[in-house]
This record gives sequence, C-alpha cells and structure tokens, in this order.
Amino acid sequence: MITRYEDMIFEIAEFLTNKEKIMFSATCIYMNSLKCQFIYSNKIHVYRITQLPYFNNFQCVKISQKGDIYPESAMCIHHEVRKPGSDRRDLRIPNNVTHLTFYMHINPIIKNYIPPTVTHLTLDKFFNNSIRDCIPPFITHLTFGKAFNKSVKNRIPASVTHLIFGDYFNHQVDNIPPSVTHLIFGESFNQSINNLPDSITHLAFGRYFSKTINKIPSSVIEIKLNEEYAKNITEDVVSRVNIIKISNIDD
Repeated sequence: MITRYEDMIFEIAEFLTNKEKIMFSATCIYMNSLKCQFIYSNKIHVYRITQLPYFNNFQCVKISQKGDIYPESAMCIHHEVRKPGSDRRDLRIPNNVTHLTFYMHINPIIKNYIPPTVTHLTLDKFFNNSIRDCIPPFITHLTFGKAFNKSVKNRIPASVTHLIFGDYFNHQVDNIPPSVTHLIFGESFNQSINNLPDSITHLAFGRYFSKTINKIPSSVIEIKLNEEYAKNITEDVVSRVNIIKISNIDD
C-alpha cells in the first residue's frame, strides 16, 4: 500500500518546481523522508546546493569556476564565464549531460571540449566567434544568442534538426543542412530564403524580414511572421502553409 502511495507522490512531484517539492516534503515526517528521492529539474547554481544531502538529485545546474562539482544526475549544465578571456577548458563536462548552455561565453568554442552525449547546445548573449569546425556532429538542437552574426556556410553539422538564430544574425543561409526541420531567425535577418532545404517544416522570421515569400520548400507547413510584414505571399504558399502573424516572434 505504501509503495502505491509513494508512486502517486512521485507522479505529483513531477509537476512541481524545486521549491514546491521542498515545501511538499515539509508537510510531515514521512514526506520529509522522500526529499532525498525527489529529482530536482529547475536550474540552480551548484554553490547553493553543494551541502545538501540530496545534491546528486539535481538535474539542471549552473557552474562558473574550476572546482565546481556536478550532481550525479546532472543532464543540463549552464556553463557561466564571468570574466572576459577566461579559459574554461579545465571545467570538465560530465558524460551524462545532454543539454549544455554557454552563458556569457565570449571565447571561441574549444574543439573536442563538448562530450558526445550533448544534443542541445545554446550559445548565449555575447558569443560572436566563428563556429568553423567547432559544432560537434552529434548536436541536434543548436541555438545562437543575440550577438552572433558570423557566416554559417558549411558550418552547421548534418545532425542539427532545430536551428535558432539570435537578433543580430543577418547572413546568407544557402547551405543549411538537409537535416534541419525547424529554422528560426531573429529580428535583423533579411536575406533570401530561396535555397532552403526540403527538410524544413517550420519557419519563423523576425521584425525586419521583408523579402517576398514565393519560393519555399514543399515540406514547409508553418511560417511565423511579424505582424508588420507587408509583402504579398504567393497563393501557392498561402494554400498549403499555415501563416501566423504575431506581434513578437518569440511568443
């Protein structure tokens, strides 16, 4: 009977935040005993949890210096670089990590630094370096931060299915690999889209995109546009694609 109740409790806990799980476990002695069995999935800096007896139950952590240790359950790491010029190659990324974010990372990506378990890579905010020979061939979800505005010609691996560019990016995209299904552009992008791969199903454009949409792959089923987009869209595209106009492309 107790086992059945515990199963129900753990199912409920899956819908709770880290803080809510702690509050939930504080309701009685029995619940408190389950505190060390809950899995905590909201992002938190490791310095706030290193002394907790359930430290290894945290899945999403932020690190910022050599010596920071990782929970055994860590699957998502936010790699924070506090000082310009900091070299973070001495921070080992565990082999069980699947989601990796470089936070305030303004340095080039170190080749072979990212373990092969990582599928989701986010380059946040200030990153604006060349990605030539830097993105591993096992990344499926690649997100660039606001400042990135470098050429991506022949530099996106064929493993990527979801590709997101930040607000400053405005380069040609004639060589997007045929693995990409979801392609999202930020505010500044305003280049030709006549040579996109046939694999793409979802497209999204930012505020300043003003090119005519008359030649897109037949695979596309949805296009998101800023509400200010005023160009005519050909009847062929309108008849087969769900066109969504929104005030903020990030919605």
